[in-house]
Amino acid sequence: MNRKLLRILAFAALIPLFSVGCSAQYTYTRAVGSWKSEVAARETPPATPHTSWVERLRCRLEHSMLAQLELEILPSGKYTVTISGRQFSGQARITSLLGEGLGVATEIGNLEAQGRIRIVDENHMIIEGNGTEISLIRCH
Repeated sequence: MNRKLLRILAFAALIPLFSVGCSAQYTYTRAVGSWKSEVAARETPPATPHTSWVERLRCRLEHSMLAQLELEILPSGKYTVTISGRQFSGQARITSLLGEGLGVATEIGNLEAQGRIRIVDENHMIIEGNGTEISLIRCH
């Protein structure tokens, strides 16, 4: 009786692991393809008297860069990102399966970036990292 109960408990403990793995694989396969920034949804935040000139400059620079972003993700995890005409390539690796979205990391030159990928629906993806959120739409 104890062995049977132990087997049932062991099997029940594995079910969440299978579920997390399937969810991560689903997010990963849906992220494969070509994406571009969603320009219409991103607007430069309005300047207030309390906003420093450095913050306003950062917001304008971020908006102009993200308005011209294109991303292509291959099934192998390799990607190519084009920002304002400059192209960067790399290899993404999964860092976390738990939490909201899929945790990924990559290196571009000496810079390492980490973030989370969330698939909102079939045509919308959000990449979050270092306080920045990038909304992308699928290219058809």
